[in-house]
Amino acid sequence: MWVTKLDVQRVQNFDKIKKFSDCLCSETKIGLSFNGNYIRTLYTTGAKQKELCVGYLLYEGLIEKDTALKIGDFSPDYTLNIDAPKSNDDLSATLDSLEKKTSVKPEEKKDFIITRSQVFLLTAFFQEKAMLFKQTAITESAAIADTDSILAFGEDLSGEQAVCKALGIWRGLKVDKTLCSTPILISSAKLSIDLVMKGYRLGISRFISRVAPTLAAYEFAIANNISLIGFSRNKKFTVYTNPGKEVRL
Repeated sequence: MWVTKLDVQRVQNFDKIKKFSDCLCSETKIGLSFNGNYIRTLYTTGAKQKELCVGYLLYEGLIEKDTALKIGDFSPDYTLNIDAPKSNDDLSATLDSLEKKTSVKPEEKKDFIITRSQVFLLTAFFQEKAMLFKQTAITESAAIADTDSILAFGEDLSGEQAVCKALGIWRGLKVDKTLCSTPILISSAKLSIDLVMKGYRLGISRFISRVAPTLAAYEFAIANNISLIGFSRNKKFTVYTNPGKEVRL
């Protein structure tokens, strides 16, 4: 059960109290172990929990998109162990090289263009999929898309975990051609420097958000020719980088 209904009271103005049923998102506590090392405890929604764990490893640079994985089942204490036999077991040093990894620019597809109509449609598809948010108003969403469709969608209790779910689903897609050379990351949360840098390391250099980027994310995007679109809602959006170059206005 992902949502639990509760009877609550809502105060309106100074003289009205209304009784109604509210929906709260249920949380599940899971553990993630990688190559026998316990990595993190996650509080998540009930859907796509294995994909969340795989996406987390990918997001944090512990695995690559093509790393061979052996994914087990959840243990009785709800811990998932993922093994990557050929990976680096020195986890303490893994994130130290993130800055170096992000300095390598992803392969560019020179003819990439996204039009305002495509941004509008992607935003509409993205909002339509956010079913938990429509029920609870507290979840965040993320997606990997091409210019015409949503390829992988994740919804969770934080923006980071939603991104990890989307990445985990994207990585597991069976048809190679859907792993497009110019993926777009869509997020309901802010475009932070952490998100943009880690997405860039994975070959993602186009981002769309329902809100804004941070200044550090904007400066990193300018330096690395990354396209940032913010406040994409209904039929309006703000272009922060590459206006007219990749984003056709």
